[in-house]
Amino acid sequence: EENAVKLAVGHQRRFLPSYNLVRDAIANGYIGDVHLLTSFARDGLPNYSSHLSDTFRYLLGDPECMWVMGNVERSSDQWARAVPIEDKALGIFGFDSGAQASILSGLTEYHGFGGRIYGSDGTIEFTVSEAKIMNFDSTNWVIHRPDGNFELYGSEEFEMIEAGAAQMTEFARWITGEISDFRGEAINGYKALEMVHAVYESARTYSQVLLPMKPGLNPLVRMIDSGQLPVVKKGKYDIRARAWDDVPSTPSRD
Repeated sequence: EENAVKLAVGHQRRFLPSYNLVRDAIANGYIGDVHLLTSFARDGLPNYSSHLSDTFRYLLGDPECMWVMGNVERSSDQWARAVPIEDKALGIFGFDSGAQASILSGLTEYHGFGGRIYGSDGTIEFTVSEAKIMNFDSTNWVIHRPDGNFELYGSEEFEMIEAGAAQMTEFARWITGEISDFRGEAINGYKALEMVHAVYESARTYSQVLLPMKPGLNPLVRMIDSGQLPVVKKGKYDIRARAWDDVPSTPSRD
């Protein structure tokens, strides 16, 4: 802001038609007051689940996450993009809107960038391409399969093509001053990452973590360095299959 530089974080699923349909349905009260959102992940909280924590905020209208509580398991020496990650995790998030959300990572065989939303008057299940809504006015699921502005529903690369093109179109309009707000402004990405790192901090301190967190080292790295999470299954590896010559010999402090 001091240098008038616009910064973005590419959580591209904010631009998917199904996500926007769900966001509008919640805002218009189709399922009443939202009580709980649930999603299922794998491959590390910062790597995978930061997309889901961003999804929670986006679908709810970008409320503030007020608190986080969770736990992790790490017995392997697993990394993602040169950053250590956990094997399994559970995170619970509380928002100032009154809603709560949960991420189960590595705990179930199924996972994906979708979820379930439970409200006082109905339920929503959504994926990257469709949404199912049931409320007091329906006798069964109402299924929505919206086309995008750049790709049609059902195409093989629908998610990546539609989300990527829609994101960059809005980004260009924002950069040129045509619009004043951008869904992918960096603050949203920061808050999504803060939420999942708060799960690590909760595991480290055995306590509920209130947001915002104070800046500091990655709490998972602190647990590894202190011996709180000893490696039982020896063999350092990166799930992105990077050559270890390119990976720091000690956990990243970035």
